[in-house]
Amino acid sequence: MGDGVGPYGGLVADSKGNLYGTTVQGGPNQCQCGIAYELVRSGNSYTERVLWNFTGGADGGGPFGPMILDGAGNLYGTAISGGSSGAAGVVFEISP
Repeated sequence: MGDGVGPYGGLVADSKGNLYGTTVQGGPNQCQCGIAYELVRSGNSYTERVLWNFTGGADGGGPFGPMILDGAGNLYGTAISGGSSGAAGVVFEISP
């Protein structure tokens, strides 16, 4: 489960054909709070690269829903738990 479980949010693609997504559970942290990942395109296949391991703290946990990608390569998404005010979830940014 180090690479995540439950990819419910769908994928977003960049101009090179790389795909980005999240899993709501799994990851190497004890909380199993999910990951954000990139599927790097190489010809007709993909290689997974973990971009972030959610901890369930200020960075959130249980990322859910699709991420969006801006023109600078920043990814934005939401997580259903964690955060700094009562564990009500977060909006997160992952920068290249």
